[in-house]
Amino acid sequence: MKISCICLRVNNQDNQLVQPPSPAPSNSSFSNWVKWLLGSVLPLLLSLWKTNWNGFWSLEGKAEKVVEEVEDVAEVIEKVATTADKTLATVADWLPDESKLKEAALMAENVSSITAKDAFCAQNLIHKVEDLKQDLEDLETMVEPVVRKIIDKK
Repeated sequence: MKISCICLRVNNQDNQLVQPPSPAPSNSSFSNWVKWLLGSVLPLLLSLWKTNWNGFWSLEGKAEKVVEEVEDVAEVIEKVATTADKTLATVADWLPDESKLKEAALMAENVSSITAKDAFCAQNLIHKVEDLKQDLEDLETMVEPVVRKIIDKK
């Protein structure tokens, strides 16, 4: 006589309880599904990513020219503002105290001083953006061989 159950099976010969074989772990089917999905989608995304970057690089070249021009303008503004600040300070010293002209010279000196500081900050920002761009290019150089290996495997 054989009695079967979902969890246990009784063997008549020895009257021993026998465990049914355990099913395969569900993680393996999930990991297989993830591998399949990544293996199918990743090459497509990487190819699209490369195509979109080509457009980005042409735009980046144009933006780089604009940044260089902005940097040149910021340098000129800083030099002019610094010179104006020094000149206006000298002129303000020559003018009589409490005169409207001296007040105007001091106000213009203050504005030129602020302008020089802002131009200096703009130059620093441009340099930091250029450093960030270089870091991203270095990162791309490091990642590109890995991406090529992934694409070549497919």
